[in-house]
Amino acid sequence: MRHWIIGPLLMTVSVFIAGMVLKTDIFLASSDLRVVMGLSEHHSSAVDTVALGIHYGLGGLSAWFFLGVVAVAVTVIKRSVVDGLFILVLTSGGWALTTVMKVMVGRERPSPVLLADPLVPGMTGFTSFPSGHTAFAVSLGVAVAVVMANTRWRVLAMSGAALFGVLVGASRVYLGVHYPSDVIASFALSLAAALFLTKLMSRHRHPSLENISEGPRYHIRRNSRIEQRR
Repeated sequence: MRHWIIGPLLMTVSVFIAGMVLKTDIFLASSDLRVVMGLSEHHSSAVDTVALGIHYGLGGLSAWFFLGVVAVAVTVIKRSVVDGLFILVLTSGGWALTTVMKVMVGRERPSPVLLADPLVPGMTGFTSFPSGHTAFAVSLGVAVAVVMANTRWRVLAMSGAALFGVLVGASRVYLGVHYPSDVIASFALSLAAALFLTKLMSRHRHPSLENISEGPRYHIRRNSRIEQRR
């Protein structure tokens, strides 16, 4: 079995095992909870506004709308419908994997009763592990970074993707709706899904991915062809 299948598979299994351990281990769970409770005691109105904006802006239909806007923007900038579709596929893949893991693990969210300032008291239930918002942000960020990797915007795209993922992940813990380990698990799962889907699509000769997978050799061959034409 190829590494691009084994790697994501092992990562997914590891995340599942970690989730089951965190769900049952009182010591680890209490360590996670202390971080959430500590942040709840140090809220500020400015950060509250940002965190709540992310919460509602990337939840449910709003997230799909945001994804659609990004996909269309990439399609226009790259002049490629395939690149826009890649954004949709990679983001949806990581998001879907996280949703399945939520059901399989069934970890309870931090209780609003234990928080000094519960900003979203209605967020309860057994869907804490991993964080869906974080998975969406990381998957979307990776997708955009991959598609823009061979353009002059690659540094900006990669930096923005990293910042977006960290910002959304931190906001989930700040609001008290997820534990830190939920966010870390989302990063791991999203990257696993991205690795698998990127390689899968590169095997079907997606232009952006094919160039990335060939690395410097691609550019050398391309430059050689240009010189020959001259």
